Amino acid sequence: MMYLIRWILILLGLRRRLEIVACSKTRLKVRGFRKAFRRAGVPVKLIPLQCPSGVSDQPIGYQEGKSGAEGRLQYGQEQIPNADGYISGESTMMEEEGEEIDQGILVLRVGDGPLVFGETAGLSVPPEVAQEVHHTGKTIGGVAHEWNLVRDPQNPHKEWTGMSRQEYYARGAYRLIVSQRGALLARMRR
Repeated sequence: MMYLIRWILILLGLRRRLEIVACSKTRLKVRGFRKAFRRAGVPVKLIPLQCPSGVSDQPIGYQEGKSGAEGRLQYGQEQIPNADGYISGESTMMEEEGEEIDQGILVLRVGDGPLVFGETAGLSVPPEVAQEVHHTGKTIGGVAHEWNLVRDPQNPHKEWTGMSRQEYYARGAYRLIVSQRGALLARMRR
């Protein structure tokens, strides 16, 4: 009910949707971000923007993933400096408890506030795929697709777990957005 009331107020012009730059044009990430804002009850106009990460196509390790997410966000801010906020994500392969996982590192900034980081759930990467990624520098999805392990190189998650990369990003971004919901809603009152 609260969700419906919020949208009615927006339509009447009493509140506005926040303009949030999604620092990616990757369809699954953008849809995941949009779903996360909707679930959190924060009305947004999401502005997808292709933003370079400044890291390799397949980042390895938390730090490179974090740097990629930050790089995308900084580029988005430079291109659209007056947005209400920015959200970015970078998938990285890293070792966790002896196995390689694919995990999204997320970053959100509301206005000119601090960078706030979060993560998606990790996806276990088959050892032979991880080894080939380390050896060649190709992406996880690219290797898995070349080896006919998945049909969609952008979404190995769907075939390996039954849950789309979009949903991985939606769930991770939701936690991040909820942690900053007060700041986001305060910007709506401006």
